[in-house]
Order: sequence, then structure tokens, then C-alpha cells
Amino acid sequence: MERSGRATVRKPVEHQSGVRGVHYDKSKHRWQAQWYEAGEKKAKPFSIKELGFEKAKQMAIAHRRAMESRHYTFVGKGSSRAARRR
Repeated sequence: MERSGRATVRKPVEHQSGVRGVHYDKSKHRWQAQWYEAGEKKAKPFSIKELGFEKAKQMAIAHRRAMESRHYTFVGKGSSRAARRR
């Protein structure tokens, strides 16, 4: 096979959120947000039957982001080792 030099770009799948910690539970027809709290895995489901597909997905994403800001500390470019030594 000959390579064209172009990268393959996949189209997003309908059941992918694009957000780490948010997934579609096909067997239970719901979106679920997952996160860790004090070392323990937590999860909150959002029913498609009650909320609709897109609303459940958006609520799961919003909940995951709220849990990230409450329970996670992110280290970015601004906090290098040199800055932490001071």
C-alpha cells in the first residue's frame, strides 16, 4: 500500500462525549460522569429517557467539569519545578 502522507482523521462517533470521564452506557441508555474523590471512584448517571440524549450528555459533561474543579488540582506550564522550589 502506498501512503499519501496525510493523517487519517476519524469522524466523531455519536456516543462519544469528547470529555475524559464522561461516557455513554449503552446497556442502560444513559450518559455517566466519573471522577475520583479521596481516592474512591465516583459516578453519576444521567438518564436519556428522562432528559433526552443531548441534554443528558451536556449535564454529564457539566457535572464532570464541576467535580474536576472541586476535587482535582491541575499542574500546568506555569508551575514548573523551578517555581515550586522557591
